[in-house]
This record gives sequence, C-alpha cells and structure tokens, in this order.
Amino acid sequence: MTKQEVMKLLTLIETIYPTFLTKDEAILLWFGCCQAMVYEKVMKRLLNHIKTSPYPPTLAEIAEFHSEDKECSREMETEIEGREDEPYRRPLKEWMSEYTLRQAEKLP
Repeated sequence: MTKQEVMKLLTLIETIYPTFLTKDEAILLWFGCCQAMVYEKVMKRLLNHIKTSPYPPTLAEIAEFHSEDKECSREMETEIEGREDEPYRRPLKEWMSEYTLRQAEKLP
C-alpha cells in the first residue's frame, strides 16, 4: 500500500469517526505497517467495519496482508523502539507535510 492510500484510509476514518485523531507518530506507524497490506482488501474491511461499529477501527481489525508474514516493517519497529526517551510529540518531519491531515503543531 502506498502512503497516499494510507492517507485515504486515515482521512475516511477521521471523517466517519470524529473522535479518531491521528498524531504524527501514529501516521508513521500506519505507514510502516500498511506497506505490506493490500489497499483494496483493507478498504473493504474498513467499509464493513463502518457499517457495523460505532467505534473507530484498530489497525488489527482492518489489516489484510499480502502474505502470511504479518510483521510490520523494520522501519516501524525502529520508530517504536526510539520513542521511549523522546517527548510525547515530535515535530512533523519535512517529508510528511504533504501527507498530514492537519497542520503540524508548532513545538517549542
């Protein structure tokens, strides 16, 4: 799945479920994990979830992978491991600005 397709999913989820707000770090994690997924199948699962649940889906509920390998990419693992000593929210990376759903917050 491409980054543009991930953003389509996240935009749809935010539109349907107004309480679902993605943080910059969460978007990076979705990018990392969704690389191994099939967009059409994930979108189908998301639409089915929307029909049956008043709550936003977790990634696990809508995931549909290309193969039996259900591990997220090494990039995602590195991102998770590196978060322990960092502030709650990091500034938006420059390359992500074209994909963000909202304006990046100005951090001191």
